[in-house]
Amino acid sequence: MQKYLTKGGKYKVAIIGGLIVGLALFTRAKIKQVGVTRGFRNNNPGNIRMTKTLYPGEVPVSGNTDGAFKQFSAYSDGVRAMIGLIDYHYRVSGTDTITKLISKWAPSSENNTAAYIQNVAKRTGIEPDKKLLPNYLTMKKLVDAIIIQENGKQKLSDADFWDAWKKSEPSRKIFKTS
Repeated sequence: MQKYLTKGGKYKVAIIGGLIVGLALFTRAKIKQVGVTRGFRNNNPGNIRMTKTLYPGEVPVSGNTDGAFKQFSAYSDGVRAMIGLIDYHYRVSGTDTITKLISKWAPSSENNTAAYIQNVAKRTGIEPDKKLLPNYLTMKKLVDAIIIQENGKQKLSDADFWDAWKKSEPSRKIFKTS
């Protein structure tokens, strides 16, 4: 038996052959596994909010069961969206330091932004107000640190990041492989 959470409360259900069986069977799309972070559940490890911008692999609004945060078909699609969004902010908004990026990514109206900035700086080894080098290694460090901050742990392998990086290539304008 595993615990799942629905809007009505907690229920114990069994998983048999990949099917959820029990009280909440009829609301399967609304079931959320307890103990799995929202970012991992949504394949959106950066917890990107719903906007009009559509990303490759994004679940259409009509199928989004979260309502506040984007959902992606695959985890790598969520990582690819993070890469694209960081590149976009660097290029368009001038978010070329950790302080500027995280202030935009995790505004103080919703987060302890100062602590978030310090955590990302510590995890990346980059000073908060130092200009970010627009390259693969910097992006990898940023994405890893944001995923840990947002979800409490990391589940992104180097190979999976490389795959998301390569898939993001058509939309990346600033961050390059070298």
